Amino acid sequence: MVIHIKTLGIPPSVMPAYTDPIELEVDATLRDLLLFLTKKHASVTEVYLKSCTFMVNSKKVDLDASLQDGDRVLILRTLGGG
Repeated sequence: MVIHIKTLGIPPSVMPAYTDPIELEVDATLRDLLLFLTKKHASVTEVYLKSCTFMVNSKKVDLDASLQDGDRVLILRTLGGG
């Protein structure tokens, strides 16, 4: 199945923007997608992803959310400051 990814707050040096969709196995979950990304990009670690929020088709989801063909996944890095 094909998944579209958009990132916000993640520098291109950590994970470049995805302009092409990613192909995943049928019945993949968000956790499977993140495992794919950590294998592909050394800077994307489990610790790094713990500071992110994940949305699928504009709805906040947890890591066990099932993905469907054509889903749009937003990975939003939580930023802080003051």
